Amino acid sequence: MNESAHSREHYRLRYPIPARPRLAVGGREFAVTELSEGGCRVLWEPEWEACFIVASQVVFRFHDGAQVNTLATQRRIDDGEVILSLEPPVSLKVIMAEQRRVLKEFPRESGN
Repeated sequence: MNESAHSREHYRLRYPIPARPRLAVGGREFAVTELSEGGCRVLWEPEWEACFIVASQVVFRFHDGAQVNTLATQRRIDDGEVILSLEPPVSLKVIMAEQRRVLKEFPRESGN
């Protein structure tokens, strides 16, 4: 099997706790623990039960003031986090800017 078959489809950015952006939906905000172009992980809360059964309009709010609008649909709950798919995807440009910010502001936590 070639090496590309083992690579992930999208780059994933795992956030240290103080660097986490927020995901706003229906007047509520949730902590984003991981972000990729096509999906994200947010901390699970009991209120999630019906939030994302169908695609829901969401807004990512980043620490630099940037915001990204997209639709999110729940895929599964895994280890205390809700995994959402995003359509349209978050641009790689936004994710790379976030990675640079996290590496600069939280160099010790960025290895996690």
